[in-house]
Amino acid sequence: MKNSEQNIMDPRLTYGHETLRNDNIIKRKARINRLDKNVNLRNKCKERKRQEKVWSLS
Repeated sequence: MKNSEQNIMDPRLTYGHETLRNDNIIKRKARINRLDKNVNLRNKCKERKRQEKVWSLS
């Protein structure tokens, strides 16, 4: 049994271990959401610029 598995099994250590892991998961999700938002904004901006070009040409 590896040390990390032993930590998970040990009830004295599980709580802190779990909360740490959950915090990291939440942070990662938040970061991913932020990145998604940035990408969406960038794409919208590109789309708008393209539309403006089309309108100015016509």
